[in-house]
Amino acid sequence: MLYDYRVTLRENFESRVNRNKSYSLRSFARDIEIPASRLSEILNNKRGTTVKNGLKIAKNLNLNKNETLKFILSIEAIHSRSNQRKEEAKLLLLKKSRELPSNYLNKEKFDVIASWYHYAILELLSLKESFTDSSSIAKRLGISKIQSSQALSRLEKLSLIKKTNKKYIPLTETSFTSEDIPSKALKLHHEENLKIILNALYEQKVEDREISSTTIAINKSKIPEVKRIIREFKKKISAIADGSSDKDSVYLLGTQLVRLDKN
Repeated sequence: MLYDYRVTLRENFESRVNRNKSYSLRSFARDIEIPASRLSEILNNKRGTTVKNGLKIAKNLNLNKNETLKFILSIEAIHSRSNQRKEEAKLLLLKKSRELPSNYLNKEKFDVIASWYHYAILELLSLKESFTDSSSIAKRLGISKIQSSQALSRLEKLSLIKKTNKKYIPLTETSFTSEDIPSKALKLHHEENLKIILNALYEQKVEDREISSTTIAINKSKIPEVKRIIREFKKKISAIADGSSDKDSVYLLGTQLVRLDKN
């Protein structure tokens, strides 16, 4: 999913409201120097804006050079009167979205280690205790020694772990894949995770798990924003976990958003 400049506008507005409950849309419009009525239409996807106005808005939002470029490219990709320029801007945005960090797993790598226990092993190796062989890992995760041994071999070949001083250590932070990209291996990975969650519902104590859901009615145009919030939430949880120096357990955090009504 390509970046949408309106998401940045909404995030900025929400952030200011959280700091000052009396902060209004009119206040935000004043601060970024556009009419309040125009801002309302932009945020509700009823009207666009120009590159000239976009540059002014980006400056007033204190966006850095890279953020400003993405902001302007998104405006052109959505609102340019030239179909050719729209396509060019989309390609440039797509290119920027592929500037990925080192812990990104491409499809080929992910297909090799799609089973859930590969990621559980990566997290297990970040605990304060040491793991020196496949047997101890198999026992801790409840998998077979063969599964554990083969998984360790795959992770080593992908340079995600290494064995130093007779113990395994991870070489990367929590890995991730592309989002909103159909993949058979990724679907099977999610299916395995859902089965784990279902088993936990009946087998784990309430204090060891948190399983909840809510049913909502929503305008479909808001779904990209909901997905963004869910992904940001997962990043925040990962940041809390990564900031701990005395990890002693491995958990699975699952989030699901599915449509209930039929087209």
